[in-house]
Amino acid sequence: VRASREFDDAGASSSSMIDRSTTKKLRVLVVDDSPFIRRVISDWINADPGLELVGYAINGADAVEKVLALKPDVVTLDVELPRRDGLWALKEIMTKQPTPVLMVSSLTREGAEKTLDCLAAGAVDCLAKPTGSSGFAFVSSKDDLLAKIHATRNARLGLTHSPTKQ
Repeated sequence: VRASREFDDAGASSSSMIDRSTTKKLRVLVVDDSPFIRRVISDWINADPGLELVGYAINGADAVEKVLALKPDVVTLDVELPRRDGLWALKEIMTKQPTPVLMVSSLTREGAEKTLDCLAAGAVDCLAKPTGSSGFAFVSSKDDLLAKIHATRNARLGLTHSPTKQ
């Protein structure tokens, strides 16, 4: 299984890549229980002319509700969340409203078990939050996060190793 998934405008699998117009802003839902991280990611999204913040959620159950109501183009989703965790939310989102999801968590280091679980459940990609006593180290992840969000523009949903139907 490759480390990323491919998506189309409707969130359905297709055999060709979609070239979305660069004039259409990507609508982003931010899911994190940390007010600091939500604020930082929201500020980055608001400052990017190609992105639009459509809302935020603070736990997995809230994330699923917001995805269904707001229908964002992409979701940034933490793994460790109160009430219902990010992996549970990811599975629910992929079942109820398939949407590109970028996991953003200190638990998604490359090769980590949680990373593999998230990718297997349908996440487009994972970005590791820097670990440490301060969330301020996360600020260095700005370019990586925005690039990964923009990368969903030319992606389509579906496992890349699925056999083709005949």
